[in-house]
Order: sequence, then structure tokens, then C-alpha cells
Amino acid sequence: LREYDPDFEAMSLDEAALDITEYIHSNIDDLQTRIGNRKDLASSSGDFEARNHVKCEYADSTVLRCEEYGRIGAMIAEEIRQRIREKTSLTASAGVACTRTLAKICSDLNKPDGMYHLPTTRESVEKFMEELDVRKLPGVGKVMERVLNELGILKCSQIIGDGAPLVLEYFSQKTSSWLLRAATGVRDCRCARAGPSGRKGIGNERTFRATSDPKQLRQKCIELCQIVGKRMEKINTLGKCMTLKIKDSKFVV
Repeated sequence: LREYDPDFEAMSLDEAALDITEYIHSNIDDLQTRIGNRKDLASSSGDFEARNHVKCEYADSTVLRCEEYGRIGAMIAEEIRQRIREKTSLTASAGVACTRTLAKICSDLNKPDGMYHLPTTRESVEKFMEELDVRKLPGVGKVMERVLNELGILKCSQIIGDGAPLVLEYFSQKTSSWLLRAATGVRDCRCARAGPSGRKGIGNERTFRATSDPKQLRQKCIELCQIVGKRMEKINTLGKCMTLKIKDSKFVV
């Protein structure tokens, strides 16, 4: 993955986010030649699937007319998936989009061995997000989904539409701002960079059923501290500052 993005972000043991903008800029001549030779990327998605033996879904037919960068991104994603298969004999799914949030959502649509490419046009993104369930948003778990559903918000379009006043009233300013941005797919535009000093911290958090029982809350804190401690031992590191974040039943931090 570092060949395509030296600063790629590992989201988990089996998931990573790459910003391939610089890679495309540095290799644009070669990539343009390769994309020109890939007639399958300029044909129907069915032909692409048949020739590459993958399950590949496109958001709509505009992929056949999208910007060249979008088609190059899809080609690179397919190349990475193929190299993973050859190196490890494992399948991989991929999402190609203009933001990390959208790419993450797209990567979940055709698991375990497929790709979803969302064209980089305003119309395509708006159409894609319009009917997307709120649960598909990265960061929205079962608890927040239930709260949103109880407010009558089932789709992302409702978060920024008729449901926006409810979101602003019920959630904290930080959470409501995050939800409004996430529902448009522009929560972030580039992968976060850790910088030269590397990883800034280690943490863990859990969402559980609301309780005011001091014993239960204390036990939860102990469990979280133990998890963080084991992670620090694993990478042989020490910490200087500890922060405790508490979120109430209305998601106010």
C-alpha cells in the first residue's frame, strides 16, 4: 500500500484508507497510457466484471463519462485488489470516491470481493447519499441509529433535510455538526496525517446502555483502562497524559 500512499492510514488490522492523489500526479503519463489501453473501463460494468472476474458495481452510468481521475482511481483500486489476491490468496473489497467517508461507505457495499466506484460529481454524490440508511455512516452505531430512528430520521437525506432542526436540538454542537457533514459525505476530504512524530495517542471507547450506577460505571472504566494498557504493552510504549471522555444519553461529551 505504501507504493500508492506512503502515509496511508491503517483503520484496523484489515482496513486502510489511501489518498492516491499524489501517486496519480507523479505517474500521470504512465497511468493515462494504461487507462487508454483498458477498454473495459470505458465499456459497460458487465464487461468489466466478466473480463476481471470480480463483482463490481457502479453508482450509475455516469461512470462511463466521469473525470479521468475517477477512472484511474478505479483502475488502481482493482490493481491493489489483484495484488493482494496474488500475494496472500485473500479477497479484498474496495471503495473509490472523492472523500474518505464516501470511500469507506462504498467499500462496505460489495464485500467480500468487490468494488464500488462513486463518480466524482455533485449529482452522483447527492443521489448516492439521498437514500443511504443512517446506519451506513461510519461512526453511527446501534445506539445512535436507534436515537435517530426515534426522531423519525432513517435516511441521510433526512439529517440535512427536515430532520436537521431535530439533530441540532437533540445532539451537542459537536455531534450535530459531525452528523450534518457526514450525511453529505464531506466529513473529511483527505486522510488524516499523523505527521513526523507518528502516533499521537492510544485510546478505546464503548457505547453501552445508559446507567447512573456508580459501580457499573467504575467497572466500565476499569475494563477500558485494561484494554488500553494491553495495547500499550503490545507496542511497548508509555504515556504522559490520560483523558477520560464521558458521553451522556444525549451524546453530549
